[in-house]
Amino acid sequence: YRVGREDTSLTFFEYTTLAALWAFSGFDLDLIILEVGLGGRLDAVNMMKADVSIVTSIAKDHQDWLGNDLVQIAYEKSGIFDQSSINLVGDSQSHQLILQARPELSGEVERLESIVLDDCTSSCEAIHRLSGYSGFLSGFNLLAQNVDCAIAAFCRLFVLDPLLIDLEALTNSFRLKGRFQTLVTNPLTIVDVAHNPQAITNLAVNLSKLPKNVPRYAICGLMKDKAIQSILEILEPEVEHWSFVDLDYERAASSKYLLSIWKNISNRKAETATSVGEAYQRIIDNNGQNAQIIVFGSFITVAAMLQYESKVD
Repeated sequence: YRVGREDTSLTFFEYTTLAALWAFSGFDLDLIILEVGLGGRLDAVNMMKADVSIVTSIAKDHQDWLGNDLVQIAYEKSGIFDQSSINLVGDSQSHQLILQARPELSGEVERLESIVLDDCTSSCEAIHRLSGYSGFLSGFNLLAQNVDCAIAAFCRLFVLDPLLIDLEALTNSFRLKGRFQTLVTNPLTIVDVAHNPQAITNLAVNLSKLPKNVPRYAICGLMKDKAIQSILEILEPEVEHWSFVDLDYERAASSKYLLSIWKNISNRKAETATSVGEAYQRIIDNNGQNAQIIVFGSFITVAAMLQYESKVD
């Protein structure tokens, strides 16, 4: 690897991508799933040739790198698509943005609503029926569109009829950490890695479905390049008390900076803490079990909460 990069230094994500690929190479794997974390065209993961590539949706995120224009963002995200692979996109609006950005992909990108499973006996209606299975959507608070994409990709890749999938067995083996995950039941403590307006909107919907018989607290830590004001505005109606925390990470917004933005949005109670653990313990000390607590805003924030909870146990 050093010969290839010469004097070009690698980022943290490039190093970890290489480490993951090296680890994968030591096993006889049938399937490798790689997440494109930033954009697509220039992401480290994109050096791999994929058999199936998925863009679930197009929205504003990582704007310092991708720009503020949805067509430009679509151009960057569709950089993972290859004309010799299966290319899936989750909705019509995103499909239109991609074709506007890269018209040469016309006929090469399939939006989920129009997918027909080649060499299978079932069409897209079967996929939608499977993704609506209660074990997925109600049990794990997943977006139906994302489940649709996953099932469609799996069936296309392995040429499977989705009606043959054992949903009960799949559900029993399915685990997803950090996505509206109940970490503690008493007091109810939920962690969610939502950190952009799309994900925050889904988080707000999930919170609105919970019984609100005790005060609800939020512990929030965000990266400074996120759409902080929009994120806080979306979630503001669902939470009475806020704690903004410092994260031990260079890109993170300080708790004081988050609080300053919050004061322009709401007059709800808010405070700062030097860590996720400090904020959580303060809520417990003041309220005991008489609270609902949502910890969100970044993978770093959720990781800190998971680490703190494991030490308490």
